Amino acid sequence: MRRTTRSFGRSLLLTSLTVGVLVVCGVMALAQLAATPAAESVQGGTVSPEAAAVIDCALAAYRALNTYQDKFTFELTLLVPGPDGVPVDLSERSSGFLLFARPNKLSFRDGDVQIIGDGQRLFTQIPPLGQYTAVPVGQPLDLDRLLPQIIATPLLMKAMLSTDQDVQQLFPVIQQLSSVHPEQREGRDGHRVDGSVVVPNFRIEGPLAMSLWFDAETGLLGQLVIDATEAINRAAEQNPQQPDQGKVTTARFALSFSDVVIDEPIDDEAFAFQPADGARLVSRFTDPHQPMTGPASLIGRPAPDFTATTLDGKPFTLSSLRGRVVIIDFWATWCPPCVMAIPKLQALHEQYESKGVTVVGVNRDGLSEASAVRQFLRQHNVTFTQIIDRDDASSIAAKYSGDALPTTIIVAPDGRVYDVHEGYGTELDAIMIRQVETLLADR
Repeated sequence: MRRTTRSFGRSLLLTSLTVGVLVVCGVMALAQLAATPAAESVQGGTVSPEAAAVIDCALAAYRALNTYQDKFTFELTLLVPGPDGVPVDLSERSSGFLLFARPNKLSFRDGDVQIIGDGQRLFTQIPPLGQYTAVPVGQPLDLDRLLPQIIATPLLMKAMLSTDQDVQQLFPVIQQLSSVHPEQREGRDGHRVDGSVVVPNFRIEGPLAMSLWFDAETGLLGQLVIDATEAINRAAEQNPQQPDQGKVTTARFALSFSDVVIDEPIDDEAFAFQPADGARLVSRFTDPHQPMTGPASLIGRPAPDFTATTLDGKPFTLSSLRGRVVIIDFWATWCPPCVMAIPKLQALHEQYESKGVTVVGVNRDGLSEASAVRQFLRQHNVTFTQIIDRDDASSIAAKYSGDALPTTIIVAPDGRVYDVHEGYGTELDAIMIRQVETLLADR
């Protein structure tokens, strides 16, 4: 599947609907169902003893391996009725590969999406966008934490990294895994497990037919198929005015694995990341043809420079901090979320100031409130740099196109805006620490 900048939005939607469905529905089934007793109810569905035995064998095989290599093919067969009765073929196909070495190295490619884990950081790159992300990793990899917005998660990593977590928490979408029958595929003996899933956010009620093929010799997954044809047509028929609108002739997703090699050495060079020419580090992927508004529109661009006098009378110029990570926090004493964020920013200042991070507060109370702001800072033991902003067109806030409070701007060492956070929630603390660690490691 060719992903270009012009088709980024469509490809993102398509991949979310296909690879995402395949990965979540299929591989999590493989990875987690072994911990479930045979024929146990799973959120209203069941797993037959025969299916549980096959998946048990597969899970044991994945957990036992130390290295894994494959090539995979993703096929979307999408045929829709044409105006003359002849089906219109909108099918797409892509191919890629996955390399994995315990505990936390991987190399994955699917079309223009590349994911590299070198043991220290996990990089995701989309060369047509000229963008890549990087996050520190642990041992083992925690894909749910590391890849919150990834376009295509490595397809078998959930199986290799699975634990004994409760299946009802991790995999609530299984409707049924029932019949098992022998089937040869590409000259190899195997077992086909049939079942169904209910996919959240698919906007179609009811189950989708699913099947998984496992190699009889290795126990590993060889193919995963989801057929959404009946579910899509059933949903279309619920529109009494236009019962035929939205119907499809075929809507089938297939993910097939080949050239599988396990427990053979993999050269470390396979896990070395190299940014594409002109690619820049970003906190999240953005579509250049759908520009963002407000402060977020600055992401990836040079941070607007400004000069001011700090609350303790010292000169301050943003550009003088080039080479350091700078966190600019727009806040006010009358803003409850701002006040909640202040202790976290103070802690971040204390932990990282000596490591190359500068935290700057830009207060929006107004110049006439300087005395009250000083009193607030003393009461809350705030020691990081503070500036009281002007309340006119020459304000620092005006340069950053935002009135929302709090707004936190993360500036990378190269002077570009790395990310923008509007508002405050407790989850932001961990996000900002990860982003700071990433930028410090990339200096």
